[in-house]
Amino acid sequence: MEVYIEYVVIDNLVMDYLLLKFTAKLLKIEYKRFMLFIGAAIGTLGAVFIPMLVLPQNLLFLIKIALGMLVCFVGVNHKSAFLYFKFFNVFLLMTFMLGGAIVGILSIMGVEYTAQGYKAKGLLPVGVNLIVAYVFGFLVKKLAEKSYRFIIARRFVYKCRLYKNGACINLDGYLDSGNNLFDKKSGKPVALCDERLIKKLTDKGATFTPPRKLVLSTVSSQKEINLYDVDYLIIDCNGQEKKCDLVLGTVENKTFNEDLLLGAMMGI
Repeated sequence: MEVYIEYVVIDNLVMDYLLLKFTAKLLKIEYKRFMLFIGAAIGTLGAVFIPMLVLPQNLLFLIKIALGMLVCFVGVNHKSAFLYFKFFNVFLLMTFMLGGAIVGILSIMGVEYTAQGYKAKGLLPVGVNLIVAYVFGFLVKKLAEKSYRFIIARRFVYKCRLYKNGACINLDGYLDSGNNLFDKKSGKPVALCDERLIKKLTDKGATFTPPRKLVLSTVSSQKEINLYDVDYLIIDCNGQEKKCDLVLGTVENKTFNEDLLLGAMMGI
């Protein structure tokens, strides 16, 4: 049988690298490209030499599983055994899903998933697989993000109405239990927002006195935020409306997607 060894090497090296990268990104794990490459290289060596072994199928299967565990162990730095096995299981799932996607697309194209099949159709294996892998990785990442946001939205995002001088705007508020900020002058909890929210209220007729400052201290730095008084906030808690007295604190470059970052002191 004619073997296209260069196809096997390049194809496995690229695909193992991408699978390690996609898995790390999906699980939000930091990685180094060099270590991903080393892990992929180990997987590629296994893909070249394992088919040459004359062993029972059950034993070959165990060797392949052990190889996959080694690839995952080397490719990414894991902080615990639990996180390592979690990474390995997601890596396996991604491998099966991507392999199925490639085989399915090639079947639609009428291409046999072998080096001979690629050559008969005048295709470059790495080229086809690379395109499918990147599309697959993009779709899986988007699906995971949407699923995560949907779950979070059902549990921690609340519909709100904010009032100031008769002006009212509808908002989404995200409950962050780590937000324990409060205004010493009024004794009210602080909900964080973007400066544009103040402008929306102003455009609807609300008026504000000059803001006062609140100093936020972190381990590495200190920064000030502006505090604005509002009348009150109505929060829809599972069909029941809750009235909250609070002040707004405006931040630059907010990291949350919702309009308001609510706090634990609001008693939701």
